[in-house]
Amino acid sequence: MRNILYLLETNEEQRQQLQKRFADCSFTFKSKHEVSDEEIRQAECIIGNLLLNQLDLCENAKLMQLGSAGSDAYAAALNESVTLCNASGCYGPAISEYMIGVCLSLMLRLPSYRDQQHLRAWQNAGKVSSILGSKVLIVGLGDIGSQFAIKMRALGAKITGIRRNTADQPDFVDAIAALDQLDELLPEMDIIASCLPNSKATEMVFTAKQFKLMKDSAIFINVGRGQAVDTDALCDALKAHEIYGAALDVVDPEPLPLNHPLWNCDNLLLTPHIAGGSNLKLTTELIYTLVSDNLEAYLKGEPLKNVVDRATGYRKHH
Repeated sequence: MRNILYLLETNEEQRQQLQKRFADCSFTFKSKHEVSDEEIRQAECIIGNLLLNQLDLCENAKLMQLGSAGSDAYAAALNESVTLCNASGCYGPAISEYMIGVCLSLMLRLPSYRDQQHLRAWQNAGKVSSILGSKVLIVGLGDIGSQFAIKMRALGAKITGIRRNTADQPDFVDAIAALDQLDELLPEMDIIASCLPNSKATEMVFTAKQFKLMKDSAIFINVGRGQAVDTDALCDALKAHEIYGAALDVVDPEPLPLNHPLWNCDNLLLTPHIAGGSNLKLTTELIYTLVSDNLEAYLKGEPLKNVVDRATGYRKHH
């Protein structure tokens, strides 16, 4: 029997499906906080994200299939004899819709009207803006950035995407650029969205300098990693109204300290890293399908999806 350690959240129906589909395997369903050291040691395939301090226990593992898109910490710490796969491609629908939601909310001043509702105030909160005709810069054109680009372009925005490979321009963007062109692009953009994964190359991409380059009417969105942004600099820019507003699902540090001044920024929408979580059923279904198909491919000796390049921390593209 081949031992499969399954750490992702499942229901009874899914567990029965897995045991029927992979009848020659022995499944252990646990959370990463409940699993024993011995169960990790015995596992040939680990489905889900172990705690980083548990990775040294993967003595017999041949495959680790993460339930997250981010994989840089695992790429750096996991023994290279273990094939590492991530769940990139499963979070785009949920996070791109979140981005549109917070973008429209800020553009239409909806938080102000919600505040007025609690005060029983019936008054006009002021001018609004539109996605139609807006210039959008998407920094990080992976699955999430691409799905956001497709949706925003359908709503009438002009899209510029920043990514490592600038040789090929996808048909859903109007222009493609490299990260070293960021500063020259920022002054003309109405909406700037950071969808960057965490890596040495993406730390502190947005500092005080970048926020000063933005229009005072610009909206900044971060759904990638908090480390891409100087949190204090963003807070200062919001309080000084150097930019119109921001929406953050990720911050650095997380969770945000209770005494951090970012909590008190009226022109900020802040959510606790939930845009790509398990709140949307579609997300969990996409992950379940991906990891099940990858497990079958592994057991049959077939090519795997989303294999992570250890040098970059990104999934390999073929």
